[in-house]
Amino acid sequence: MLAFSSILNFTNFIFIPKFVGLESLDSFYEANLYPSALNLLLSPVLPIIAKNKVKLLAEFLIILTLYFSVFCLTNLTTGVGNLLWVLFGLCNLIIFFKSKELEFIIYTLLNSLIFMGLILLFDDYIISFLLTGCISLLIILLRHHNDIFNFFTKISFPKLSNLNFFLRPFFSLSTFWLLFLMYIEFYQRNDLVLYNYYQKIAVSIPVALFSYFSLDALKVMKLELKKYLKLTILLVLAVLTCCLLVNNIITGVNLNIFVALLLGLFSILPLVSFNLIADIPKFRIIWGLLVGLFVIGLFAGNILFTNFSLIILFISFSTLSLVIYKKNILDENK
Repeated sequence: MLAFSSILNFTNFIFIPKFVGLESLDSFYEANLYPSALNLLLSPVLPIIAKNKVKLLAEFLIILTLYFSVFCLTNLTTGVGNLLWVLFGLCNLIIFFKSKELEFIIYTLLNSLIFMGLILLFDDYIISFLLTGCISLLIILLRHHNDIFNFFTKISFPKLSNLNFFLRPFFSLSTFWLLFLMYIEFYQRNDLVLYNYYQKIAVSIPVALFSYFSLDALKVMKLELKKYLKLTILLVLAVLTCCLLVNNIITGVNLNIFVALLLGLFSILPLVSFNLIADIPKFRIIWGLLVGLFVIGLFAGNILFTNFSLIILFISFSTLSLVIYKKNILDENK
């Protein structure tokens, strides 16, 4: 059922634009470029917060306020929309850890359906995004107000050491895609929609296929190499099929299948080994150096250097992911 929700979200950004116009999607991407960082940098840690409420809630509220002030003031409409989506996601995970898995799935599906319906109703991604967050959060608050109220009233004093959990997304694909979209805005603004299509295909499909093996579940489930290879083959077929459909259905979008496939393959290892890598000090240093290289190229205005550093950033991250994955998972299964 969760896979169905992923399909709905994928459809909302890949195929629905055919009916409402690419202009609406383009406006949304531009308005949501920086505010989307709130989602990108907080969503990966929401399960940890929901599971450790007394330990991390105070830190979450501090970080949420800080990120909103830094990223969301550029566009308050999408900024508030991202805030509502993050809060809805947290509340939904609170319900999940109350052993109400079915309700968690229902709310996830409902959120995707509401977003789809509002897009078709208003022909506007921005207002639909804001209203979806508002409606979804309101529904879950009305239905589970006791559980959620109890969660937010049990706050411990914040500890500096707990902020380490919130640093994880900075050393993941979340940061890469944020920088990638900044690069597009600076140098290839006319292709913002096209590159967002690449992002959705390269991220959404791997997440849908490998989500059960990401985060803490990976350490417990020990993803087998044979199953990993089967999922990779399925990913290739899914990306190829999606690209062919987009190129034949969506007027004005012409995807390079090789680029989309390459990005999809590069997305797998960092996704699967995220939790193994993000807490390793050596990795954080290397990742920081790579990001610094990219940022220098970005603001230096040398497009050739920027493209080169972008490629090095992603390939190095994937290679490092492979090394860590092999060391922590494959070697242990021998």
